Amino acid sequence: MTVTFPWARGMTDVGYELQVSTHLRTWDLLESGVINVSSQSGVDLITLSAEPSDLGRLDVFVRLRIFEL
Repeated sequence: MTVTFPWARGMTDVGYELQVSTHLRTWDLLESGVINVSSQSGVDLITLSAEPSDLGRLDVFVRLRIFEL
């Protein structure tokens, strides 16, 4: 799966991570990697790639968590 989101260029006091859940009560880190960054008018569009391989064929929810460093 891939996820693309805007990110203000030069923002260094916050971070991001993908998380996964099967029931929306608890969330686990979903290992992901940046596969593309494209710049547009002071904003970067970041594309992450991730594959929740250990979940098999279960339906899952994915969220982008933004946090302060």
